Amino acid sequence: MQEKREVMQNMKYVELLLVADRAEVLVHVSIYCQQYYKDLKIRVALIGLEVWTDKDQINVSNNPHSTLAGFLTWRRKMLKILPNDNAQLVTSVSLLLKGAILFLFPFVLPKTLDHSPVSVGVAATIAHEMGHNFGMNHDRESCCKAKAEDGGCIMAAATGSPFPRVFNDCNQEELNSYLNSGGGKCLFNLPHVDSLYGGQRCGNGYLEKGEECDCGEEKECTSPCCNANNCTLKAGAECAHGVCCHNCKIKSPGELCRATSGLCDLPEFCDGKSESCPANFYLADGTSCAHGRAYCYTGMCLTLEQQCQSLWGRGDALSPLLFCIDLTPLRQMINKIGNGYRLRNGANIGHLLYIDDIKLYAKNERDTDSLIHTTWIIDTDIGMSFGQEKCGQMVTKRGKVVHTEGVSLPEGTIADIEDSYKYLGIPQANGNR
Repeated sequence: MQEKREVMQNMKYVELLLVADRAEVLVHVSIYCQQYYKDLKIRVALIGLEVWTDKDQINVSNNPHSTLAGFLTWRRKMLKILPNDNAQLVTSVSLLLKGAILFLFPFVLPKTLDHSPVSVGVAATIAHEMGHNFGMNHDRESCCKAKAEDGGCIMAAATGSPFPRVFNDCNQEELNSYLNSGGGKCLFNLPHVDSLYGGQRCGNGYLEKGEECDCGEEKECTSPCCNANNCTLKAGAECAHGVCCHNCKIKSPGELCRATSGLCDLPEFCDGKSESCPANFYLADGTSCAHGRAYCYTGMCLTLEQQCQSLWGRGDALSPLLFCIDLTPLRQMINKIGNGYRLRNGANIGHLLYIDDIKLYAKNERDTDSLIHTTWIIDTDIGMSFGQEKCGQMVTKRGKVVHTEGVSLPEGTIADIEDSYKYLGIPQANGNR
């Protein structure tokens, strides 16, 4: 358990990109976020702050779904220019959905929207959404010890002024469970210091050019190896940070610095030269694991049974169903249902079974983003993660496949508006069989 404990104690980093429309200023938002996450041994590194001063780069409207779809497309292009772990759009436009739009899925791909007019409120919402990406749920009744008049806790289901500023022990336990299960692989790489917003500064906690160490501000520095006032090593010290630094000395080569967290993860060892553990390596996404019953994705072996049991408890696993659907007619049919399970948008579904694969068809990339978003809405409503361990893309032109990436060609014909979707409970909800 020693390596597990070290994962909790060692610093982790989130590379954050903040984007605002022309009516918002985000100077203080990231500072608040950094303060909130310090107690969890997580540094929020602002690697990009983009304010659209002349005009919005996407169509920002009061329709959160179309705004998000546009933001997804824009971010996909930006990832090639400015890689990031987390991107969030803050807008002053009043959205038709109250609060932020949240998706629960592996941490490398989160995007959220917020339209709170107060910097502290925006920061609290961003911290809340990032918490979900770390595996944190909304606080149970007994979790939060902070008083309501002091703002309560960040992971509360609902917040308002005064805004929350603290996480609690329940959040820490859920974070620990998430990291121990293999989540958060991208959190253990050090951000490129040249890309940090605001420039170089001794005391910001990042080892930058000309510094021997940086343990943060003087009042928060607890390192026995580093002089916080000038970012130099103390006499006799070889290092001050990192898993491969012990008692101010660099560990010998070959010492384990990051144990495997599962079937798809690989161990890392100190090289005897650097105080930092090498980058986290794991088996390629899509590699078969668990005797062919699952696939590797970002270092985790994801089985159908594990996801089923985590959602519904142990017992008989639901039978996996493999089928192809066109989500455009599905979305239209869901919105016409008058009974059954009630979704947040007012639609209803009779029942939902566990789904192994969903193949989405759309005429262009923007429509694909919209279809994926619809799937996320359904999955989030029923508490089921939208799995990405077997995601891929296929492009067709004039009926011929011109590009495939990580997918098998579909069999049969694309569903049309009159087709039924028995496995999603549509015929049952309408009284049909």
